[in-house]
Amino acid sequence: MRKTFATWYPRFPFLPERKQSHGLHDPFYNTGIGAILLSCGSLIPDLHYGPFSRDWWYSTTIENETLLVPIRLGMTIATTLNEQKFILRVIQGHSKNLQQPGYCCQAGTLSSSIEESCSTALTSLYQNIFQTKTKFSGPQELGFDDDSIVNQLLNGVLFRPFYIIVDKFRIFVYSLGKQDFASSFIYTHCKKRSLFVQTMEKSICKIKIYHETILVTTFEGDTPTEVWKKTGILQKFDGFVLFGLNDNYVKKRLESRESPTCRPTDWADNNIMNMLYSYYLKKRTLANINWQSIFLKWTKKACGIMEIRLALQEIYPENHVFNEREIRAWHTFLKATGCTNITLFGIGESKYEFWTKEVNPLHDQETLHTLFNNGFLRTTPFVDPSKSCNDFTERLSNCIVESYEANKKEARTFARINGPGCPIIEKPIIHRTRFSEEAKNQFEKFFSDKSIVNMSSYKVDPQTKLPVLYLKDNKTALWEKFSETYPDGFKRTTFMTELAQGRFQYREDLDDLCSICCQYGYDVFEDLVELILAQIKDLKYQSILIDKVEKVRRYMKRDYENEILIDANGQVNHDSCISHCLTYAFGICENSHTSNCEKCNELWILFEQLQSNFDKSHSEMLDEARNKLYYYLSHQTRKVYLNSQFSASLRELDEDGALIVVDYKMRVLPKSARETKDEFFGKRGWTLHTVLVYTKKENNILDIFWYNRIRLEDDSEAMQPLNIYESWSIEALRRTGGKTYGSLPFF
Repeated sequence: MRKTFATWYPRFPFLPERKQSHGLHDPFYNTGIGAILLSCGSLIPDLHYGPFSRDWWYSTTIENETLLVPIRLGMTIATTLNEQKFILRVIQGHSKNLQQPGYCCQAGTLSSSIEESCSTALTSLYQNIFQTKTKFSGPQELGFDDDSIVNQLLNGVLFRPFYIIVDKFRIFVYSLGKQDFASSFIYTHCKKRSLFVQTMEKSICKIKIYHETILVTTFEGDTPTEVWKKTGILQKFDGFVLFGLNDNYVKKRLESRESPTCRPTDWADNNIMNMLYSYYLKKRTLANINWQSIFLKWTKKACGIMEIRLALQEIYPENHVFNEREIRAWHTFLKATGCTNITLFGIGESKYEFWTKEVNPLHDQETLHTLFNNGFLRTTPFVDPSKSCNDFTERLSNCIVESYEANKKEARTFARINGPGCPIIEKPIIHRTRFSEEAKNQFEKFFSDKSIVNMSSYKVDPQTKLPVLYLKDNKTALWEKFSETYPDGFKRTTFMTELAQGRFQYREDLDDLCSICCQYGYDVFEDLVELILAQIKDLKYQSILIDKVEKVRRYMKRDYENEILIDANGQVNHDSCISHCLTYAFGICENSHTSNCEKCNELWILFEQLQSNFDKSHSEMLDEARNKLYYYLSHQTRKVYLNSQFSASLRELDEDGALIVVDYKMRVLPKSARETKDEFFGKRGWTLHTVLVYTKKENNILDIFWYNRIRLEDDSEAMQPLNIYESWSIEALRRTGGKTYGSLPFF
């Protein structure tokens, strides 16, 4: 069962019950004078909100409300008993515990020793003076049952701790901030009565166990549950329950907690101001600044307005640079002390800020607004730093004089530029373009050539929404080709900047674009390198062979395509080198070939060296690799020829024609949860083709329309593929005239 202090409250610590005495010196019969508060004392954060703070608060009831009242350090109470004046004082520590409050009682020249309870201090001195056995209730004599004294002691208290009951534990919650939480309770540890202090700061939870005033051990964890598991104590309780975080009253207080604030009338109270300083500013600025001087000077001024940046410069070192976090902390601190920012201009216009301490800041804000609109205030100060100004009124008068002189200079400058009484001359707005349309078209046309780039059929640049282009050569080589083709086009820096965009990518291997290049080209070279590394033990000779493999691969991938000569109209010509002559490859060459390509011969020389260095067990593998490279070389030749024919066809295209390309994409296979034997061995599905239709508009602008065709294969269609492609092409050409395109299923 759990209760809050609203239904239960503890007695004052270490105090005996009051016993009535009917003797001659019974104070309740001999005096009617109550306690008088001579001094409120001080609230000490380390004592009243520290690990041993549970001993520095007393529970009382005021107007049917149960609350905790602080036992302030230095608090002094005067009371009269049996016509004798007694003075009680609160100090820190006594003979048994230096962290608990100690009490000393004085009557004339006599005084008691420092006791652990006010009842013992008062009773011992009274019995010594009057030689009786009368005993007194210390809290009552301290005035904790007097509403006026309690209200004075509670003045300036920003947070009042409270008790909650969890099972048999009386948990004292003494910190409930935005970023911290602290509670404590009494329990046995190592067979000794100990104090368990639980704190939670940001994401670190700690449990400190004290025996009297000695710290015995400390545990840390990320959560209350984790840290309590490390202690090995009270394992039947959840850590959140022992911390007090599961209590309904604590949850309500956490939801409705407010940051501490005060009013300008409280600036003279050091306890309140120190509490606000510790809460808002202490951890976010320098430790040795005299921040109190700002509020002391502000209190003495008749004018409620202060320029806060200049005031801060007086208390900080000369070379101190304020960061944004520090300025925000000062703003929050000033707002918490009851100040209001009445600056008319934003932070971007000026770093200077005007604040007022008045409860109603509208009057001061209207005053600044009037001065600013009439030109008597600026976003920068007018006052010469060498001149000292004692108060804001003197500074404001200097500002008005300086502003008048500055406005005269501005008026003369305006009249000289625009003429007396004339409106401001509007400057023309100039729009500049980085590139001409012709230069952009040249760049796009250059990279539309398939001999320069390979266009991805599925990958799109996220910024431009255009297909990704894979460069076939390095950027330097491409720039040389571009500058030769368009000498008046982009300069080198602009060219390289445009290539740096995400659409253009340089890839060493384009295996994702072509399965033949991957299987018969790239994989073969990788297998040869692995074989050399495994079989050749001489590192120097191993490096020579790998270098030759890399040279052959580089030549076949990039340089070989440049050796094949094809005219702009797509016509092939005779080449004296038999390795580069397409007419010889087509079987129509009637001329003789007098030269041979040394780079092409490197391929045959490479395999001869590999055959001589490897045993016969690798001969079959080398023969297969050589045949694959022959096929890869043929594939490269065919690709160059087809690309040139495509470019030539586009050049010949006019406004009345169309170029249709039917391309196989993929086979779509049906998938079921369980396949039969016939379905497994006889894969039949849908074949996806794409039909591209190129047409040309005015000014040689190309229009590209695309259509997807899904064909369900059967015996009748498989026997007539040409008729199917012809029907698709006719339908695509017919639909092109309607300017519509899309995905048209065909079954």
